[in-house]
Amino acid sequence: MSPRPLRPFPFPLNVGTDICQISRIYGILNGPRRTRFINRILAPEEVKQYLSRFGAVHAKNEVGRDLKETELWKRAAFVAGR
Repeated sequence: MSPRPLRPFPFPLNVGTDICQISRIYGILNGPRRTRFINRILAPEEVKQYLSRFGAVHAKNEVGRDLKETELWKRAAFVAGR
């Protein structure tokens, strides 16, 4: 008896890129749910990297600076890239 021919997998497998809006993540990190969000989105290794890079303190007065130059925006860009 000859072996059955192989069938192709029924669903396409693709490697993709998620696109996120940094301003949306900025809004979440600027709110009360930032810790929960960080812990849900980042892997444990990434949380360690995030904390070593930025520290745990989130609130900082950066009035007069361009939004994209603020520490919080840089944090949001880091999370968006994960």
